[in-house]
Amino acid sequence: MNAKIGVAALLWLWLSRVLPACGQGLKVGDRLPPAFWQMPLEVAGGKPSIRLREDGRQLILLDFWATWCGPCIRSLSRLDSLQREFGPRLLVLPVSSDPPEKTLAFMAKRKLGLPPVAANDSLNAWFPHRYIPHYVWIHGGAVAAITGSGAVSRRAVGQLLDGGGAGLSTKDDRTDFDHRQPLFLKGNGGDGSQVKYHSLLSGPIAGLNRMQSVPGEGATGLHSRIFAINCTVPELYRMALGAALSFPANRIVLQVSEPPGPVGQGKKGSPSAMEKEDTYCYELLVPPQTAGRIRAHMLADLDRYLGLRGGMEERPVDCYELRAGRPLGSSGAAPEANIYDPRASRIRIVNRPITVLAEYLNNHLPRYVIDSTGLKAPVDLSLPNMERAGFDLLEKSLRAYGLRLVPVKRTLPVLVIRDGAGSEP
Repeated sequence: MNAKIGVAALLWLWLSRVLPACGQGLKVGDRLPPAFWQMPLEVAGGKPSIRLREDGRQLILLDFWATWCGPCIRSLSRLDSLQREFGPRLLVLPVSSDPPEKTLAFMAKRKLGLPPVAANDSLNAWFPHRYIPHYVWIHGGAVAAITGSGAVSRRAVGQLLDGGGAGLSTKDDRTDFDHRQPLFLKGNGGDGSQVKYHSLLSGPIAGLNRMQSVPGEGATGLHSRIFAINCTVPELYRMALGAALSFPANRIVLQVSEPPGPVGQGKKGSPSAMEKEDTYCYELLVPPQTAGRIRAHMLADLDRYLGLRGGMEERPVDCYELRAGRPLGSSGAAPEANIYDPRASRIRIVNRPITVLAEYLNNHLPRYVIDSTGLKAPVDLSLPNMERAGFDLLEKSLRAYGLRLVPVKRTLPVLVIRDGAGSEP
């Protein structure tokens, strides 16, 4: 055991001296140091190992291949022909990662005269790669090119030998890519700038406010991106269905037996949490397309990712009609409204249309409020805040202005979210 450890230590010491200091291997244009030329290469079949020599008149072509690689095998006959044609001006060395005996039998069966070199750690470290076939062109003591099989031709070999350069594009394997990890996360495969289609759903992001961007129902032109940060399931479906952000919760119907919980937590939430607490982040990137089509992409994603099914339906709805018994006026002061301030003890609507009151009521009452007042001119109103007061006190304050909430039933578009596959309509 100690002898094996000693040999391993000596091998590591030798490699640390001869391999590139940067640890990234040699690149096109790099000169090969003396240690490369002194490195012994094992030839399959028990033949003596060989050392390459620096000869400006010779082109060395290292062919990294394997017996199981179809493109590699198809290239071997072409390489053998090039070796016979160019003679001593060209040295083709097939470097196989297979056992030497398997490689030798493979070459003999196909009657190829190329010397099969056994791959070793040092060669792979000088020229790191992920995919084969992989060709390293060495000429004039330097790396002239690193290519795939498509670049190997009689013309390219002749141009390099004649000193004209072959103008070959470099094969640049992403040796840092990990196929076990998601694409483009933490730079795995690049920065993602080449992505054509992309969609994702995640749990909430701490430290960010709720925000969203989506082309609405009347949007024109072409669009490429939709995103939502820390939004609830109903908010996401409103975006996908083109419903306005002010589309009230009292026109959203949840018909779900097991609402989805936060992504990745493996649990189900309650309907109330689904409406107000459980939030998600969603993003969609697509080639430019119409607003309707990009929203359809989002709707399909939500149904698939959340296991739900969302859509707009015409349904009879229990509503309130807001009716006015007399005209209302305004002082003409600067317009203001604090309907979204939960800290306010009273709601003030000054020199604003009556629709502002309907919007406020729809954000606080379980029934949808229809403005049937017929009032067109701005109004001034001061009412108890529903965040602090009950419905009875609100109704009493409305009556003081000649306003009434009358229960009615109307057929209206509602957003229905139900269980996904296998659910009943």
